[in-house]
Amino acid sequence: MSMDRNQIKPVETFKQLNTGSFATLSSNLSTGFYTNQQNVTTAGTPEQLPSKAIPPGLQAVIKAKLANTGEVCLGYDSTTANKTSSSHLTLVQGQSVSLPVDNFNRIYIDATNSGDGVELTIGR
Repeated sequence: MSMDRNQIKPVETFKQLNTGSFATLSSNLSTGFYTNQQNVTTAGTPEQLPSKAIPPGLQAVIKAKLANTGEVCLGYDSTTANKTSSSHLTLVQGQSVSLPVDNFNRIYIDATNSGDGVELTIGR
């Protein structure tokens, strides 16, 4: 399957990646392509991922940023995602996981260091 590069419609610039904890890079699910990111503002305070529906047959793909200096913790609520919990899934720099959820907002993240975060995409 080839993808016409003109089908991908960037809606914000890469320059905006460093300006906040949440920036949309591109969202065009008709081509099956979506990317986003979220950073943890304060380590020890889990944050819910943004609401973005995931179509049937696809999964949430979450990757710990390469620039992270610590671990990112994932959970299904703020209690399980907390870095002090023993129930979270831990990702280190560059690690990723695919999760069969219908919306990114079903996932919470925390980090061992403030400012660390994740990259989000939708995949098969």
